Amino acid sequence: MSKTIEEVLRNLVNQKDIADVKFLVGHKEEEMYGHKVLLSTASEYWMRMFYGLKWKEISESKNEDFIVIRIPDVEPNAFLVLLDYAYTRNPKTLTGDNAIEVLMAADKYMLDDLQVLCSTFIKDNIIEDNCLLIFEIFDSLKLVGFEKDELQRFIEVHSDNVFNEKCFRDLKRETIQNILNFPNIQTPEIILFKALIDWAHSFNHLINIDISTIKNTIGDLIDLIHFDLMRQDEIDFVNQSGLVNEKLVVNPSRILCRGSRKIKKSESDIKVLIVSTETRQDHLNDLIQTIKTSEIQTVEVWDATKKTPLVSHLLQYDAIFLICYSKIKDSINLGIKLAEYVQKGGGLVVSALDALVQPSLTFKNEAEIKGKIIDEDFLGISKGKRFAGIKHKLGKIEHEKHPIVNGVSNLDGGDVSYQINTKVSSDTKVIATWDNGLPLVTEKRIKFSYGSVVTLNFYPISSKVRSNYWDALSTDGLQLVSNCVKYVALN
Repeated sequence: MSKTIEEVLRNLVNQKDIADVKFLVGHKEEEMYGHKVLLSTASEYWMRMFYGLKWKEISESKNEDFIVIRIPDVEPNAFLVLLDYAYTRNPKTLTGDNAIEVLMAADKYMLDDLQVLCSTFIKDNIIEDNCLLIFEIFDSLKLVGFEKDELQRFIEVHSDNVFNEKCFRDLKRETIQNILNFPNIQTPEIILFKALIDWAHSFNHLINIDISTIKNTIGDLIDLIHFDLMRQDEIDFVNQSGLVNEKLVVNPSRILCRGSRKIKKSESDIKVLIVSTETRQDHLNDLIQTIKTSEIQTVEVWDATKKTPLVSHLLQYDAIFLICYSKIKDSINLGIKLAEYVQKGGGLVVSALDALVQPSLTFKNEAEIKGKIIDEDFLGISKGKRFAGIKHKLGKIEHEKHPIVNGVSNLDGGDVSYQINTKVSSDTKVIATWDNGLPLVTEKRIKFSYGSVVTLNFYPISSKVRSNYWDALSTDGLQLVSNCVKYVALN
């Protein structure tokens, strides 16, 4: 069976027998081999090295069989990826363990397309443990294929955990300065203040250092802490630390954190839009009344059977509630618009019925949502087969302190108990389950955005409309639905 060109070229990677270049890679000078003709086609850097002005210098290090080039600043496993790319343009050896180092090496050797591959790979695999280090690297390099503002949003959204990570203590001063200037950090300022102290200890490689050394090390970075956002006990901690020149007092009009400046201070200011293909007016009125509590007064409806809303219109609302029953006018376009709304910071609640019901040979689901919101897994749960006809109740509350289940202790789904048999993505939080183990309510925080998505795996219309729907008289379905809306709006 004949081999493809890519397979033939991959067999030449690090092949000593017919090579004319020997690389001594890393501090241990591990031997790797290449062919200057093939390497030169991949990079202008290598083209100049082998055939340009540097050729005379390199040729002086030529021994009997090879040109010998020392590469002390790249680890062998990362350099092997560079060789793999240079020969095939499709490296199979790029992994989470070497992607950052490969990225830095690709920058040095002018491999722009490999930088794009690494940037995309890193973006898809970014987590709280590595995001600060990645930001520092991306901040220091002029890279293509990755928007640094996306990385900034990730750090801001996950800052509650990020600033407790050890990697913060290893950052350069310039990087910390840039991060502390982020406008929407979602963590209390006292966490940032304590992280600065830890960084000063690490910077001086000492556990116990005097206050004057900490103060001199932190310097004007302390001016980037928003002391006006701190509580009284936090202000007391700062005053007792000896790191501020003047005694601080609490700000009576303080808010929770920097990101809170964009959050409404009163829940009664929340504006909600129901994006609906529910054509039965009594059903729609019931949902409006469920959402419209004493704390949420503005609830409006968009008829998605007739037209798809623009993102600019959606952004006028703090939360969107999606409920689908009849045919969506343009399900793909609606999925795109909802995804873009979330990416821009909007909060979305989705009723899985019937938006996520999987079509079958016997059921053509015209209320099925499609497009970007599904293709890029914004919801965090899969589509599934619809079940009904067996009464189910609230099973287990997995996160008892979550605001969504505040005041929720029981739920009776009624005689129909609509739900779908769905699977939950690994990055999605199951907040509560049904008594049969299926998820009842899930939350997914969207990477690189301020928005979040909550999915309700039940039909949100109550027994006030039809007696076999969820029990609105003696269980907490109303509280659950309104909690979901308030949560995505205020978070």
